[in-house]
Amino acid sequence: MKIILILGSLIFPFLMLILQKKYTMLNFVFNVFAFLALLLFGDIVSLAIHDVLQEDRVFMTTIHAILLNPFLLISGAYIGVYLLYRILLLIVKER
Repeated sequence: MKIILILGSLIFPFLMLILQKKYTMLNFVFNVFAFLALLLFGDIVSLAIHDVLQEDRVFMTTIHAILLNPFLLISGAYIGVYLLYRILLLIVKER
């Protein structure tokens, strides 16, 4: 599983770069998905922190429970891959 995660973080940004060069509309799509992923990620984290503060419970299990949220994991994974893709775009442009 670890190998798949590492290979995915290497392959997907390059795949995104190749696809957006071939289909220019995909650049817009990738940007919109990144916006939605950041919005979702921030909302999940802020709501979880708000709940912890409302209930006046600061336990490590409560704080770390947000890491089990699949929407947080998916949006965070896309944000990571998207950032690598944007850095690749910069490298290609500035070369």
